[in-house]
Amino acid sequence: MFILYFIIMMYKIALIFFLSALFACQRKTIPVITERKDAPSQKPVLVMETIVADTAAGRQIFMARCGRCHGVPDPLQYTTKRWETILASMIPRSRINTEQAVHLTAFINANADR
Repeated sequence: MFILYFIIMMYKIALIFFLSALFACQRKTIPVITERKDAPSQKPVLVMETIVADTAAGRQIFMARCGRCHGVPDPLQYTTKRWETILASMIPRSRINTEQAVHLTAFINANADR
């Protein structure tokens, strides 16, 4: 009699465990955003003409940011035309802001091979 009661209780426990695991793994509903309302930007937009290029700041950015991932090349190693291509691909990767990009470009253009 005790064994039968024990077996029935084990089935009940197994059933409860199975059902709780089944319902816990159900896909949750995700709210759907039908319309996006962006808040107006609080940051002022930098215009390239308002930034005065500083080659000393550009050198610091060049040493810090470019040297972080790979060796810092000599600016004379490439022409200004080649540096334009390199900077166009590397500036977004290094997450340099607009002001820093102006300084970096000024440094490279001042020191690159013509």
